[in-house]
Amino acid sequence: MGIDLVVDLREQDIAPLTTELSKEFYEDADVIREAVQACRPFNLIHYASSYKFDLFPLPADPYYQGELDRRNVTEFSFGEGPSLRFPVVTPEDTVLTKLVWYQMGGEVSEQQWNDLLGIVKVKGQELDQDYLQRWAAHLGVALQLERLWEAEQSWGS
Repeated sequence: MGIDLVVDLREQDIAPLTTELSKEFYEDADVIREAVQACRPFNLIHYASSYKFDLFPLPADPYYQGELDRRNVTEFSFGEGPSLRFPVVTPEDTVLTKLVWYQMGGEVSEQQWNDLLGIVKVKGQELDQDYLQRWAAHLGVALQLERLWEAEQSWGS
């Protein structure tokens, strides 16, 4: 559907970033500035492809700083073209972040919930339960995590 990026973006970085991006992307410096100040997502649209990039400013919270530190570098090849190396968030951090988004959205997004079920179905026992429980409590989504486990168990049956 698009690409989600977590960015450690400061206000002083916005002007040079938008200057560079304006050649190939639709961007709005004022919207970006407001989003960074409010720590809410904003998007860029690539002119040539109309591809949408959702950028999520990194909050100052210790969880999000740790999430960035835990990322894994992966390599991906786009068909026969060159392969790219880029950082990817861990499955545990994807679950936690999606639980936060699900909660913030009033717990009505079927897309978020189905994404969560899919991650748990694929990764299951590989997920670090202690890490998930510790940070779910910190983020205020422990109840949602518990419901996710219950839903996965009934869904997987």
